[in-house]
Amino acid sequence: MNVKRYVRWGLNTLILIYIAVAGVVLAFGGFQFTFTVKSHTLIGPLLVILAAVTARVLLDIPPKNLAVAAVSVALTLVALEGFLRWSYPKKAWPVLRLYYRYAHEIGYEPVPDVAGTGSFGEAIVINSHGLRDVERPWAKPPGVTRILVLGDSFTFGMKVEAASSYPKALEAMLNGKGDGRRYDVINAGVVAYSLCQERKWLELKGWRYEPDLILIGFFADDPHCQGEESGLRFLEPRVYRTFTRVSALYNFLRNSYSVFKARYLEWWRPGWTGGLASRARSLERSRFTVVSEEEWAEATKDLKRIKAGAAKRGAALLVVVIPDAGQVGFPKHQSPTRRLLAICKAEGIACIDTTHRFESAPEPLDLYLYPLDPHLSPAGHALVARAIAERIAEGGMTGGTAPR
Repeated sequence: MNVKRYVRWGLNTLILIYIAVAGVVLAFGGFQFTFTVKSHTLIGPLLVILAAVTARVLLDIPPKNLAVAAVSVALTLVALEGFLRWSYPKKAWPVLRLYYRYAHEIGYEPVPDVAGTGSFGEAIVINSHGLRDVERPWAKPPGVTRILVLGDSFTFGMKVEAASSYPKALEAMLNGKGDGRRYDVINAGVVAYSLCQERKWLELKGWRYEPDLILIGFFADDPHCQGEESGLRFLEPRVYRTFTRVSALYNFLRNSYSVFKARYLEWWRPGWTGGLASRARSLERSRFTVVSEEEWAEATKDLKRIKAGAAKRGAALLVVVIPDAGQVGFPKHQSPTRRLLAICKAEGIACIDTTHRFESAPEPLDLYLYPLDPHLSPAGHALVARAIAERIAEGGMTGGTAPR
């Protein structure tokens, strides 16, 4: 019985099967068979194909040459690792999402003093206070007007450079007015934070910045409160985190694939490539804009507590609505916005809705990272920043006065 022949045949079959799997993923965005395989990205099929091809090649190498091949591969990997550590391009930086940690009460938070790269290749640097911002002292310097911005991934500036995020764009606009005032706009956005987490972080840490104005970047699913349990997954040890921390080559390969995937493999995703209408239909399926009465009640309490804390410290509060692309031009998906505006009106909280600005743009999709991702593009961030700057220019938002 020729065992090697049967092994070779099995490997060839496996390669062909997973080439077909990769094709299905590319064509249909993933699939799942209950008893065999499931895949929603190419990384799994490609790894199987790579392993099978490697085994197939090794099978045909004479045993005496295997040691030479192994040493050659090891030396090549060491050389690549050394080169990447020396040149250290952004794609060799650790993947930032692996650098969140469990945080009592809040759930999770970014690890201070780390640098990483996002899936679009953008540099992400976290300062010593755990924020995607430059280093700043907790105490407000004399003569400075401080604006503290709370929010989720839209505020964080996911998939754009830090300078393009609307908090930083706002800071540039305000300091460029030439009115003799200096503004610090602090980006306290954290990916996937809900309103209750933002309020808890503000009470635990944020007030130490002595802000004159609290800005809340509101997104439709923010009332879905995440508690301490949201951070439990960061307590689980994972082997790949060790590789991420020690290997520039591993990071380079992982990040290169993420960028390739984001730019070339995800543009066709259902619910996005069809434009605004298709995105709106995806909102109906996901139902993330559906908020229960209990969640709205808790969100109202969070806003009232933030308002009370601001009033106690002589600061102002401004809530800014940032729409999902599926809400732009589709009033039936704007119910969370209407409910928030009603709450702000009842509680005397200043609020601006940027939805109409997005709808009035010549091409609203240009304000998002379409067709790659539903987050804001630099142009979208700039639009939000201009809306805030205009509201501040009206008066009553900074300088220690209450909102009008």
